[in-house]
Amino acid sequence: MTDSVLTDREPDVAGERSAEVTPPPTEPPARDIAWDRVARAVGLGAYAGALFASIRVWGVPLARETVLAWVMGGLVVASIGRPKGGLWRVVRDWLPFGAVLVVYDLTRGVANDLGTPVHYRPQIEADKVIGFGDVPTVWLQRHVYDFFRVQWWELALSILYVSHFVVPFVVAAWLWLRDRDRWAQYTRRFVTLSFMAAATFVLYPAAPPWLAGHENEIPRVIRTASRGWEIIDLHTAKDILELGWDTSNVVAAVPSLHAAWPLLVAWVLWPRAPWWFRSLMVLYVLSMGFMLVITGEHFVIDILIGWLYVAVCVLAWTRIERWWRGRRERKPNSTADLAETES
Repeated sequence: MTDSVLTDREPDVAGERSAEVTPPPTEPPARDIAWDRVARAVGLGAYAGALFASIRVWGVPLARETVLAWVMGGLVVASIGRPKGGLWRVVRDWLPFGAVLVVYDLTRGVANDLGTPVHYRPQIEADKVIGFGDVPTVWLQRHVYDFFRVQWWELALSILYVSHFVVPFVVAAWLWLRDRDRWAQYTRRFVTLSFMAAATFVLYPAAPPWLAGHENEIPRVIRTASRGWEIIDLHTAKDILELGWDTSNVVAAVPSLHAAWPLLVAWVLWPRAPWWFRSLMVLYVLSMGFMLVITGEHFVIDILIGWLYVAVCVLAWTRIERWWRGRRERKPNSTADLAETES
């Protein structure tokens, strides 16, 4: 009888001990979760209102530094109440992007101080080979453009041109919020690619087609990337864009980052994108290249070299990351093997 009593009691005692040792997990109070959501919603609403007011007063932000500041501000607001959010984390993670913009702007002064001559002929000769004797930009402007009248389709070209200043940072922001591993991979390649290009700008200043035409190295070429805004009377965007041209490095043409960044964006989004979105990305990359040629911004060879830089950068970082992963995987095995040997 004693045995039967003990047998009946043992499960209860074990259950009581288990309950004492491992209390059930508790959910955070519902009001805390609601507060986080309300705070983010209010913050994002205020952010959207401030952005809209800024656009009404100063126009659409086109300067890269301004776009980056707005993106970082939106990320700070979107991080309210999140365990890994906050101003410091946003600034720390996005500091490399700011460094890229600063270095890019400095390349103009460094190239001028070094006194490196501006290159014209190599790009022109390469494009003549590609164009079977004609420079593609000259041929396209002669056969497609009306130099005295802005045509409706030029608005699409202007939108494509401006997307260069917005899309790479918006994609980075989306990845930062949704997939930190993929964001880190994108950031490494973006920063490396941009610094490779900046070094080339200093060592090999290269004239774009519009400058080559201005210097009579090739027949007349006009710079038309901003003309499309006149279709919708958005002169503010046109003025801001042309002001940026006046202060930028006009001989930073090889490689074309305008062509390289869209290809890098396509690379980072490709693995998880549906087929129709992949088709849009291919169209975006090719359309960007066409726009750069017809508007006089880049020679075809500039674009091809930009794509080559992306390929080199992606392959190099893929090998480095594979080496990192292999080293991390070998560390536990090495420790286990050492312990087994000692025993």
